[in-house]
Parts: sequence; structure tokens; C-alpha cells
Amino acid sequence: MNFQSSTLMKYKNLVLALAALFFSGSFLQAESSSKPAAKSSLVFEEIGGVVAVEAEHFIAQDLAKVRSWQRISYAALPTLKPDTSGPHVIGSSGGSYLEALPDSRWTHDEKLIRGENFFPEPGKAGVLSYKIYFNNPGRYYVWVRHFSTGPEDNGMHVGLNGKWPESGQRWQTVKKRQWSWESRQRTEQVHVGEPFKLYLDIPTKGEHLIQFSMREDGFEFDKFVLASDRGYNPEGEGPAFSVKSGTAPAPLPVHGDYFEEAEPQFVSNAQAPFKMPKGGAVLRAVDFKINGPSSGFYVDKDKWLSINPDKN
Repeated sequence: MNFQSSTLMKYKNLVLALAALFFSGSFLQAESSSKPAAKSSLVFEEIGGVVAVEAEHFIAQDLAKVRSWQRISYAALPTLKPDTSGPHVIGSSGGSYLEALPDSRWTHDEKLIRGENFFPEPGKAGVLSYKIYFNNPGRYYVWVRHFSTGPEDNGMHVGLNGKWPESGQRWQTVKKRQWSWESRQRTEQVHVGEPFKLYLDIPTKGEHLIQFSMREDGFEFDKFVLASDRGYNPEGEGPAFSVKSGTAPAPLPVHGDYFEEAEPQFVSNAQAPFKMPKGGAVLRAVDFKINGPSSGFYVDKDKWLSINPDKN
């Protein structure tokens, strides 16, 4: 083999190696997308009083100019800035989830701007739509699998057929730094949210449009479940979804080379140990042990120990 042939062979091998890295997802990352991965023909089905849907399987997103839901996976990491939390693909259902971006308010110290990073009224930004066929009409409690890292990325709204009933507004959680299920509504009396108040009343058998809209930017949305049983509580990645018609996008298993820094696990105040700093002690209000809601106390905005003056 002459020098020219040897050089060409080396270049050929280099090109093949780079191509392998590219298509494996290890060399370049694609950008996250706000466009639907599912076609408008996709319809999920409620069976036996339960229906589950992956958040990324929305068929449309409206009002996404100011803030948009970005689809995140190991091969499509978020690029919109600011974004204070890292990706949380590991542990997400189906290897993908949605995040409301950009995220310009993650604590109480950043400026709250209505219509930009905070949407108290439902249906004003980042409206996601899903088609579901209900075999059994009636009341369905709304469970959301989410990841919240700060005190100002823990809320959203849910609607039905283009309307936003009071019972679907201000979905709220206080669970932090891990994928978790929640079904609570924030109220004036209980800012951390009250259980069994977040629901939709499905009026008839047949196809209905379930919608979610942003309340706070930075919120991470993985999956939702509608359940007619008041005592139902999904666990893990939740139940599998059922498709009535159309085709759901394939799951995105995490690539073997993908790595994320571990998030600190959230623990309640009653579980969190107090550590004595060298030379003295600093005791915050949230370091006190409380016996849950029955004590009359709750942690407000992850900063303060609060009491309901109307009841206590």
C-alpha cells in the first residue's frame, strides 16, 4: 500500500468513527424542542377509571412565545437560558419529559413578572393539549409526575375542552429534588396545597381534550394520570398508557454513556437531621420538627414555618 492510499484509509476510518459517535448521541447533542412529537391523530383511552399519558406526547402547544414547554431527553438537552436546574432525564418515564423554559425565577429573591415568569390565570402560556377517550364519565382526580428544585417552580393548571374550571387551577406541590407524584390544589388557606381538590368532571362518554398550562417557569412535567378513585395514588413511573387510536412516540432509553450529577434527596423537616456547626448553632424555622398538617404548621415557600391563623 502506497503513502497516498494509507492516508486515504486513515481519513476514511476517522470519518466512520465520527459518524458512529454522532449517531450514537455521544458526540453531539440535539437541541430541545417545543414542537409536538405526536401527531394530532393520537388518542389515549381511559380504562377502568384510570388513564395515563406521558407529558411529552402532547399533540399541540399554544401560546408558547413568552415561555414554552421544551421536550428534554439524553439526546436533546435544554438550550434556552436561564435554566438553573440541570437535566433530570434519569428516572423520567419513557426517557423524556417537559420543562417550562426559560426559567428566570427560581426563588423568592428573583423578580416576579406576571405574564412572563408567573401566570396566575390558567390558559395564558404554554398550553399543552392531549386527546383522551373516556369510557366512564365522572369526576377524575389529576395526578402529575414532576420534578421541582426550588420554591418557585412547583405549580401549573389543568383544563378541559378549552375551559379552565376552578377545580383544575393551581396544581401545587412541595415535594423536591426527585421525580414525585402529587395531586393538590393551592388555596388561600393552605399554600402548600390541599388534597382531593384538584380534579376534572368529565361530562360524557367519548373523546375530550385535556389541557395543561404554565403557572411557574422552570417546572418539570413527566407524566399525568386521571383517576376516578379518590384513594388512588400512582407510584414509580405510574401505570402504562393505553392508546385508542393513532401511534404514540417510541420511548427514548437513556444512552449508556449519559451521565447526570445526583440531586440531593428531598426529606421532610421531621426527617431532616440538624447538624451543629463548629463554634455555635444556627437554627432556622424550617429545622424544627413538625408532625405534618395535623400540627397546624406547614412550610411556606420552602423558607418559613407558618401557621393557619383561621384554624389555629
